Amino acid sequence: MGALYHEVCGTPQGRDVVLLHGWSLNLGVWAGLVRELGAHFRVIAIDLPGHGRSDWDPRAATPAAQAWRVHETLLPLTERYALLGWSLGGQLALDLAAALPASVERLVLIATTPKFLKAPGWRCGTPRPLLARLAHRLHAEGERAVSDFLALAVRGSAPRTAARALHKLRDALRTHGAARSTRERARAAARG
Repeated sequence: MGALYHEVCGTPQGRDVVLLHGWSLNLGVWAGLVRELGAHFRVIAIDLPGHGRSDWDPRAATPAAQAWRVHETLLPLTERYALLGWSLGGQLALDLAAALPASVERLVLIATTPKFLKAPGWRCGTPRPLLARLAHRLHAEGERAVSDFLALAVRGSAPRTAARALHKLRDALRTHGAARSTRERARAAARG
């Protein structure tokens, strides 16, 4: 497998900032942040495995293996960076920071939990039946299930803020590409 799809922009002499998006999204969700950070930093946004324009490697199905693909993508680009991860991207960021502490200068997590599924000793996770329902919906309804998932992501925000955020998330999927396929999203969801 080759490098994951990524885009590098901003100030070439600036410190490096790496952005990892959440499940079912792509690097397009960072467009506004990239514009803001680009004036002072060199920004590297990556499409996670099986998302946007990055391929899915079934041999790298664990979170640690996916994090390693992110690391392999970064190797020719940077040695030390600030790492920002959102949700699934945050889980991979945690793996990277633990495995490569000399590379990760700063770690910023947004809506991230270290373990997605509920398990003995981890009651904060999502119950497996709920995850199974999401995987089933992805197979049966595809993009509608993803759209509903994105609506959940903005729930609790002020109505106008939620509507703008949801529009931006859906626009990022249209303009940059959704996860590679509904089947790949369902496999990723079922793994937790």
